Amino acid sequence: MKEKEHRIGLVLISGESNASLRFCSSIGRLAKRSGVTLFVFAGGMPTKEQVQGSDFTSILLFADPLLVEESESFDLSLFGPIPCVAVNFTPMGLPSIQCNLYLGAKKLLQHYLEGRNRIACIQGPANNRLAQQSFQAYRDALAENNLPLDFTLVTDIGLNELLDHRALVPGIDFTLLYCFDDEQAFCLGLELEKRGFSTPILVGAARGGSPFPSVVIPVSQMATSAWEAALSGLPGESLFECEISDGEGIFQPDVLNDKSLLLSILAKTYDLDAGDVKTVGECIGEFSELEDSAILRLKEGFSSFLDQGGSLVVLQKLLAGFSLLHEGKESLFIQLLIHVAQHNDSILYKKQTLFSLMRKAMATDAKWEEKVLVEYLPSLGIRSCYIVQQQAKRRLVAGVYRTSLLETARHPSFDTPLLPPALVSQLDGSCWMHFPLGASVGYMLLETSHCQPELSLLLQDLFSPLARTQVDTGSEKSVFAIGEEPAEIASLLSGSRQILLKGRDEFFPALQKGDPSLLIVGILDRAFFSEVRSHKTTSLTPIVLVQDSFSSQDAEEVLLIPNLIMVHRSVASSRAFLVRLTSLVTGEELAVPTMTAALVKGAIVYMDTHVQTSFSRWELAEAVSASEDYLGRIFRREMGLSLWEYLHTHRIAIATGMLKGTHMSITEIAHQTGFKDLAYFSRVFKKITGFSPSQVRS
Repeated sequence: MKEKEHRIGLVLISGESNASLRFCSSIGRLAKRSGVTLFVFAGGMPTKEQVQGSDFTSILLFADPLLVEESESFDLSLFGPIPCVAVNFTPMGLPSIQCNLYLGAKKLLQHYLEGRNRIACIQGPANNRLAQQSFQAYRDALAENNLPLDFTLVTDIGLNELLDHRALVPGIDFTLLYCFDDEQAFCLGLELEKRGFSTPILVGAARGGSPFPSVVIPVSQMATSAWEAALSGLPGESLFECEISDGEGIFQPDVLNDKSLLLSILAKTYDLDAGDVKTVGECIGEFSELEDSAILRLKEGFSSFLDQGGSLVVLQKLLAGFSLLHEGKESLFIQLLIHVAQHNDSILYKKQTLFSLMRKAMATDAKWEEKVLVEYLPSLGIRSCYIVQQQAKRRLVAGVYRTSLLETARHPSFDTPLLPPALVSQLDGSCWMHFPLGASVGYMLLETSHCQPELSLLLQDLFSPLARTQVDTGSEKSVFAIGEEPAEIASLLSGSRQILLKGRDEFFPALQKGDPSLLIVGILDRAFFSEVRSHKTTSLTPIVLVQDSFSSQDAEEVLLIPNLIMVHRSVASSRAFLVRLTSLVTGEELAVPTMTAALVKGAIVYMDTHVQTSFSRWELAEAVSASEDYLGRIFRREMGLSLWEYLHTHRIAIATGMLKGTHMSITEIAHQTGFKDLAYFSRVFKKITGFSPSQVRS
């Protein structure tokens, strides 16, 4: 089979992580060099219809191992006989391409143990295979250096346990802090800084570009191996050795004295082509000159490199590494590094300005397609764009192919998986990205000069209102509820028709009454959820699972079911959550990507299992391997409430039940529901219920 006949699908199961962005970018470059059609599903698993109608010769599945573990939740049956290559995770019955995190972590730790450092360790999640590999490396590195495992330096709770409960002092009781991943390290670094400590942090698994000494997942090499497996049609099964980074340059002493060796490592690590290597090499050569003209050429070279999609991480590592070679020229290094940072900021500013212009044009210009699709999108590296509205059938809302606007009236509603039959031939020989525009709304297809999953949320926010305006708003919205308690929640949603069912067996026959805009259930049944997702009419229907409590096993069961929200029964009838459900019914709000939603599910499980104890925001964020700000943003977007609004609503509901059903004192109930202060408990209780605890008890 010739390469030009290949048509490869790439499924990013965790499309927003740094590792997935790097992997996608590497695969995009390989596809471009090979002239192979690449189709990227950046919003998670595609539907069976999309797969079967796209004539894929191979499928690549990439998951961030820091977010996804071995799971039976991957429905590989939708790919049928198409050869699949899994990267960074191990779905049941499928060979995979992975990295040996254990050996990399042990190598990193042994280097620092040679200096007789006392290294404290924060383990990471107990149910995460890679976290446990990282901790095993910690234990074995100590043993191989004839050092005892001191459990006073080890915790699976967080930094507070070490500093507050055990009264350990950074710099005295331990000289280094070892943790599982770079998101966790970021949170720990901020907390240490707040407390006035500057203890160095070691990272067991970094997604790439970490400022900390870390074990780096070799994404580019793994991408090359996966690509070769996809082209050959043979199972891909490889175990790569991780790289070690000192947080500034490549962690190999010889590299700092050998320009050609550094270039070869950079080319291998970041999958640079010959042109990139030449550009970087020319930049390195200029370090020996201090004339203004040389500095200007360097800046121009860096700017051009970034403008063409070059990696900012490459330049940062390059500058940091070679500053050590040229003593006395630190001012040049700092000047160039500042220039790189400012240039990157200017790129972000240009993109933000561009999106503002596009929004304005779409709102005020009758011929907005010419401005937005033809003039603005190419500045983002987007050559073609199709916006498709999806209900029972699909309809092309707007489109441009290689700067030529399409007459949407010439393409009536269609049943083919992605585009009208007359346009399907345009999906060959390039890189295409598929982004969902929200449940029951539609999707967009983009032809890009290089893979850019990071644009997904910006473009979703921009184009989803357009797709929604094309939806037939005259049709009545239907909310399906299975069971009595889900029916009660459905009855609180105004402006929609409720179809109440006694059991799951009644669901599919009831579809004759109308297409569901929302499905509310009270029992976790993964097989049923998979059936719902496999059905043409309900493949995108949001599912709300309502239960009294959730375990980590519950979250794992539904982890990869797209557009599924877990919510406690105590929160489900709150005004804020009902507003969120209404937005799902009307299509006004988008569902967050599947693996982003996994972080939300993890936070809900953590709150459930820690409902009786007090914990901080950073401890919650650390438990799900996310930064505080990011977790807070995605949680509110998914649930309609902030983290603490959700937690307080759940705790107060439990407290209300205890006030009515037990003889415990109000103080005891406050402590049992995670409130240390009785006065604070009473204020929160009255704010949520409108009554004081004593009034509810009486």
